[in-house]
Amino acid sequence: MSKRSALHLLVLALLAALFLIRALATSQTLVPADIVGQMQPWRKLIDLKSVQNPIISDITDQVYPYQVYLRSELAQGRLPLWNPYVQAGVPFLANSVSAALNPFQMLFLLLPQPALMEWSAWFKLL
Repeated sequence: MSKRSALHLLVLALLAALFLIRALATSQTLVPADIVGQMQPWRKLIDLKSVQNPIISDITDQVYPYQVYLRSELAQGRLPLWNPYVQAGVPFLANSVSAALNPFQMLFLLLPQPALMEWSAWFKLL
């Protein structure tokens, strides 16, 4: 890699970090946790007016729980072929949403769970 290419990569990495600085530097997460207020049984506990974007539920419904499930299964020494917690059970390892076989996902599993979403967002921006 030339020095110029390395400099361009460094600038892009810094711009991506600047864009995500609040999430990367604090304990805040990029998971839209306020959307949980739309679901039962939490609907009574959370003011629905506080939900900033009510249509982005994929992260709280699928992406984050799948990452937690993948991490817990691998920690117990099991390869998660099947997810028994969705409907009556669905394929997990071959699921495109879980991305369990994505090489980047394996790298992200080395990060602590709270930092997973932020650093994976940084890497994807990069």
